Amino acid sequence: MWKRIAVLATLSLTASAQISVLAGEISSAWSAVQGVLSAFKTTSKDTLLETLTNQGYQTFMDKTDVAVTEDVPDVYWPTFVNHMSTNLLVPPTKLDEFKNYLMDIQYVGKDDWSALQTSFSLSDGGECNYIMICTSHDKINGTYSWVHANVKAEFKLMPNIFVIEHEQSSFFSDKISIHFIEKPAGVTEKDFEPIFAFMKVIAFKQIGAMIGLDLPLT
Repeated sequence: MWKRIAVLATLSLTASAQISVLAGEISSAWSAVQGVLSAFKTTSKDTLLETLTNQGYQTFMDKTDVAVTEDVPDVYWPTFVNHMSTNLLVPPTKLDEFKNYLMDIQYVGKDDWSALQTSFSLSDGGECNYIMICTSHDKINGTYSWVHANVKAEFKLMPNIFVIEHEQSSFFSDKISIHFIEKPAGVTEKDFEPIFAFMKVIAFKQIGAMIGLDLPLT
């Protein structure tokens, strides 16, 4: 069966080869990720981004759980994705479409990682959460690795929303797509760019802490 570690991001683990690749990619991207957020802070008129920023990074980091699972055999991957999607409180009516998105990771090559960011409504009042899921497929050994950061500090966004940002090919490349599983009228992809930029910093920081990186916040 697979190896699983699910603890708060204040701990660290002995890195496997693929987790070491993930650590290297996050470390390399860290400055750029913070730079994107800094640019949004300067130019964006998004009031939610201002609210999130005013609450501070620590508010969200304190409520972020990180889980690492390695060596999931190909044959168990669909079952594992179903189990994790349910545990992460993906709305039942959207579960199949979300799982289909995650299953596409099979096209990513060995030692390459794919990142998925998602936010969805938890209530009719517009309370939302945020999750980053990083996955890697080792085609030679027939196994998957999974790392997620679940930011459980709910923030008020909008009801009836389910949005995914997916980055694949090379880890955190410029091949980015934003897809709506559910979308209120008038909402666009650009509305989520500053929100995802802020949350990505939180997710990177806490995933980094789990896998032995000390990423300084600027």
